[in-house]
Amino acid sequence: MKGFFERLFAKPRLDSLLKGRLSKQVALITAEELNKNPSQFILLDSRSRQEYEVSHIAHAIWVDELPDEKLLKILIPEPEAPVVVYCIVGIRSNAVAEKLNDLDYKQVFNLYGGIFEWKNYGFQVVNASGKPTERVHAYSKSWSIYLRNGTPVLN
Repeated sequence: MKGFFERLFAKPRLDSLLKGRLSKQVALITAEELNKNPSQFILLDSRSRQEYEVSHIAHAIWVDELPDEKLLKILIPEPEAPVVVYCIVGIRSNAVAEKLNDLDYKQVFNLYGGIFEWKNYGFQVVNASGKPTERVHAYSKSWSIYLRNGTPVLN
């Protein structure tokens, strides 16, 4: 019976939310894969500035939800550079990854499940001062149910 109650009261998984919402033209990378060697990638955070300041993956560069093409070319001067884009769960970052693909970047990945999945695996996030934190901006109460590890922060 224990397994039944765990499933009954478990928070929903991101898979059900993301199904059908991600482009098949964008390669995905999991939090586990990224955590093996995050320094090999240019990390782009495509959330709002407020979300980024609450917490982000260390060394991620904030680019907003709709980054300017010129800014992207400055941040990523080499089209062969491996890039990972993320947001809260991977939907907004999917659009940024598509834009990078359209600009002929060759190794662009969307972080599957975004910062939520990163934190759900217990990987570290840092605040605006670069200090580790458990806080993660959850965008809204309805989205916060997908954060299973960490402290959700709402506006």
